[in-house]
Amino acid sequence: MLYFLVGIVVLAFAIYIYILIAMNSNRKRIRILEARQLELANHPQDDKIQKIDALGLSGGSLNSYQKWAQAYQTLTTKTFDQINDDLGAAQDHNSLLRFYQSKRDITKVESALGNAEKQMADVSEAFDKILEKAKENERQVAELRTQYDALRKQLLTQSFAFGEALPALENQLTAIESAFDKAEQQKNSSDFLEEQTTLASVAKQLKDLEANMISIRPLYAQIVNSFTSQLDEQQKGFDILRKQQYQFPGFDVPGEIAKLRRFQMQTLQILAQLAIPTAKKRNEDQSKAIDRIYDVMQTEIDSHQFVEAEQDRLSQFMGHAAHQNNNLLDELDHLDQSYILNHDEMKTAAGYKQTIGELQGAFDQDIQAITEKRAVYSIIADNFKRYRNELKKIETVQIQIHNKLADLYKGEQMALESLKEFEVAMRNIKRRVTQFNLPGLPKKYLDFYYVVTDEIKQLHTDLDQVKIDLDAITKQLILTSDDIDKLKQQTEDLIDAASIGQQLLQYANKYRNENTDVANAVSDATRLFNIDYDYPAALDKVSSVIENVEPGAYKQIEDSYYKHKTDALI
Repeated sequence: MLYFLVGIVVLAFAIYIYILIAMNSNRKRIRILEARQLELANHPQDDKIQKIDALGLSGGSLNSYQKWAQAYQTLTTKTFDQINDDLGAAQDHNSLLRFYQSKRDITKVESALGNAEKQMADVSEAFDKILEKAKENERQVAELRTQYDALRKQLLTQSFAFGEALPALENQLTAIESAFDKAEQQKNSSDFLEEQTTLASVAKQLKDLEANMISIRPLYAQIVNSFTSQLDEQQKGFDILRKQQYQFPGFDVPGEIAKLRRFQMQTLQILAQLAIPTAKKRNEDQSKAIDRIYDVMQTEIDSHQFVEAEQDRLSQFMGHAAHQNNNLLDELDHLDQSYILNHDEMKTAAGYKQTIGELQGAFDQDIQAITEKRAVYSIIADNFKRYRNELKKIETVQIQIHNKLADLYKGEQMALESLKEFEVAMRNIKRRVTQFNLPGLPKKYLDFYYVVTDEIKQLHTDLDQVKIDLDAITKQLILTSDDIDKLKQQTEDLIDAASIGQQLLQYANKYRNENTDVANAVSDATRLFNIDYDYPAALDKVSSVIENVEPGAYKQIEDSYYKHKTDALI
């Protein structure tokens, strides 16, 4: 029984503690909500409303204000009343220990207060923007007026700088003034939102006007100042050149100038319509056309100066080329008696005589055109350059032919000297072979010897002709020189093989009676040596058998021979 009573007491105490905690927790949350409600109520928008009412709004501005004023009215009446009712319910439920209902009321109030705080902030911001727009519009009007007055003053004081475009610019100015009037009316009716839209339009119109003025000034100056003075200068220059008999075939300078003047007037009309990109492109085209006229006239002036400076020099060059070609023809005719000319020198020189005559004829026609005051100097200048280039080419070939002709006599003398050297070389080869008293010479060697001999005889015959062909003789000299070198080498190879072979045969005799192989080799080698005159084969035959009998003997005999031969040459 005692335990039961104790349990009841403990349970009652726990319930009491829970009630205290829950009640205090809810009270604390309720006090926080009451503080938030009080703070929200202490931030009224009445002052702003009074200021806005004093503005006397209308139009879009009034509609916007009424929307937010109605929201504020609803917030401070219905919303605030509902929050008060819900807070009272939360307190009552908490006092009656209805903690669940109290918590539910508290949560509802927290949500409602959060929304109310956001709505109050939105309303305050909207009212601030309405008041700020009124002030901002005043500042913007002042700035735009300053910009407008500056542009208007510039148009009035510098109207000459805009030419035909001035009326269109003044129309822009008038339109801007009308827009200012509209903004003023909107301000007076307190429609600040519409005023702001109008002022944005004014700002854009002012920007466009300023951009047009900046672009038109240089374009107009270029048209009426630069282009006009350039065309006047070109017309004056053309008149002077025509008096000096300058010709401009294929290019009507006065017609082009007149066309550009009309083009210029049309551009001014386009500029008057503020079609600035089109006017700019036309100015670029006209500038290029004017430069083209300058180029044409300057080309003729420069060509005239070139022709005057070149005329005498080219005449002298023409005469010099003709004189040189005549001398070359005389020289060719003389040398043709003694030498065969293989490179069409006569034909080339005769062709140049005709070419020089044609160039002289064309040159004379150009000079006649100058004398008769009908010369187109640019064409004549090109002709003169072409004449000079042709004459330079002719002169280059003339020099080449002359140098070749000068080399003909030298070539003949060199051929004769080479022929003497060949004959000496052949005598030395013959003497060299004779010194060794060989039993005979191989047929192949003799055939080549007689071929070289015939080549030398043919050179004698060719050089003894009335007209000699030095080109063919030169080729034959080269061939014969190579063949003599080959014959010299064959001669030395033959003598070396015969001399070493004789020594080896003598050396092999000491083994002849003792060794059958040696005896047979000596017999075969002797036959090759004395009957066939095949000295290399005889050497190969005896050297191989000696090397078998006494290794190193052949090498020793060969080295001794070449050393003795070298010492003898030294």
